[in-house]
Amino acid sequence: MQLKPPYGEILKDRYFHDLEYKELARRHDLSIDSISVYLIRGREQLKELLLKTPGVLNELKDFLR
Repeated sequence: MQLKPPYGEILKDRYFHDLEYKELARRHDLSIDSISVYLIRGREQLKELLLKTPGVLNELKDFLR
């Protein structure tokens, strides 16, 4: 299961490519306010996906130790 577009791409650009909001807005042709909303909703979607994935909470606990 994947995040709905463009949430996944925006989250990936923000957290894996470390792009600032201004650069995200430019690359995705959106306003900075829209980027903020996409990041909030994308994190919510990601949380729901992780909570539905069997065993992921135990793996995260182990990873964070």
